[in-house]
Amino acid sequence: MIPKLYAANGTTLLTWLADATVCEITEERNGAYELYMEIPTASEQYPLIENDCWIKAKPSENGNDQLFRVYSVEKSMTGRAIVQAEHISYQLAAYPVQSVQQLGLSCLQAMNAVLAAANDALNTAHGFTAWTDNTSVVNFAVSVVSARAAFGGVRGSILDVYGGEYEFDNKVVRFHKQRGMDRGVRIEYSKNLRALKASISTEGTYTGLYPFVVLEEGLNITLPEKVLQVPHPAGMQERIFLKDFSQELERQDITIPALRNVAQTWLNANSIGTPDISLEVDFVHLWQSPEYAEFADLERVALCDTITVRHVDLGVDVSAKVIKTVYDTLKEKYKTITVGSARSKMGSTLAAIKEEIRVLGVETTTAIEQTANAIMMAVASQYASGDYLATFIQQLSDSVDFRFFSTKQEIDALTGELTGNQSLLEEYIRFQGALIELGRVGNAFTAQLDNGRLAFLENGNPIAYVSNQKLWITDAQILNQLRIGKWMWTSQSNDNLILAWVGSA
Repeated sequence: MIPKLYAANGTTLLTWLADATVCEITEERNGAYELYMEIPTASEQYPLIENDCWIKAKPSENGNDQLFRVYSVEKSMTGRAIVQAEHISYQLAAYPVQSVQQLGLSCLQAMNAVLAAANDALNTAHGFTAWTDNTSVVNFAVSVVSARAAFGGVRGSILDVYGGEYEFDNKVVRFHKQRGMDRGVRIEYSKNLRALKASISTEGTYTGLYPFVVLEEGLNITLPEKVLQVPHPAGMQERIFLKDFSQELERQDITIPALRNVAQTWLNANSIGTPDISLEVDFVHLWQSPEYAEFADLERVALCDTITVRHVDLGVDVSAKVIKTVYDTLKEKYKTITVGSARSKMGSTLAAIKEEIRVLGVETTTAIEQTANAIMMAVASQYASGDYLATFIQQLSDSVDFRFFSTKQEIDALTGELTGNQSLLEEYIRFQGALIELGRVGNAFTAQLDNGRLAFLENGNPIAYVSNQKLWITDAQILNQLRIGKWMWTSQSNDNLILAWVGSA
């Protein structure tokens, strides 16, 4: 397909970019969506390409033509220009969302609320619409973010709360529970696998799970069989993953069946026996070959699809998601497809364990922030008046303590105590702007300290002060000695006064 160039208004066609020598569109799962183009600077089309123009191009095998905003035009010494553009959905990053905080929102309602909030901040309507097949209903809250960040990119975003995979179709934001599918596609060496860069790691691969619950220090509950075995690569040395399920079971009776059930549920969601894999696959596209026409549907892949990759020599035989595609718009075929592990990495290192705890903490904090108001309103209306209700939230390294209790009397008592302490403090120390006055209220003798001097007062009148490295005093009475430099005045018992040289100190 030949890309088309539009003016900054997005509707006025300027030219067909037939002289482009390269036009590639990179799309990542819930990530980047950008266009890269090369065009000769001698082309008559080149001078028309400016920042904020739009390029319409085909992004994938079955995708609709998409608009990309030009944000960089770089001329090189080789006589070619490099043009970079971002998908029109990036405009959402420039639309502010002041606040969306509602209880019990469906995914579609949350998406529409974000778009409506963005509209409220603009002088003209942005024209974006939303679609989703996610029917989840949860509490949703974001504030002072861009619309794109509210969709995905910050804690508590739609992607974070509802979970799914985005598909940006010009100004239609589609949020799938699962965007791709498993079409039964297999990419195999000697069949259609031309090149394979594989990174396969068993760092986070285990042969079994050792679940336990900590009742108190030195007292744990484990399973009679100790370890739940998991499917793992043949010949792998025994490696056991230890996991504490205390938090998962803290709200129910801790029994052996309960521990086994929660551990098995966790195993079903975390395939710790499967090696981590990252693949970049360059393969012959068989659906474009006449001899494979009858298998075209089986051999066609797209972003977020699940495929099986096999390479006997490398020991690769896994199912994984397509997480990145680079599509050659001019040749209308994929240039590369990147495949990644469908499961999250579960590392055995301390850093990986800390990361898991951090993520859990973020998720817990998000849940608390999103539901605190709802819990407060519900408990206040059903069990106590708002004047007597308080909440205590304490987040520790491995738990969150969340309590409700009556605090009005305690607050009143504390307020009274603070007031008493304040009165006692002000009886001896008083602040007057930058000046501090010391001494009990009513005393004849007080001191005042400010930025310029320390003064001593009697009945409100200064009698001495220190300032600019000097002591000033109205009247001084010295009983025995007065030293000035190397000389000293000394009073004698016969009432004589002697001035003597005393030398250095």
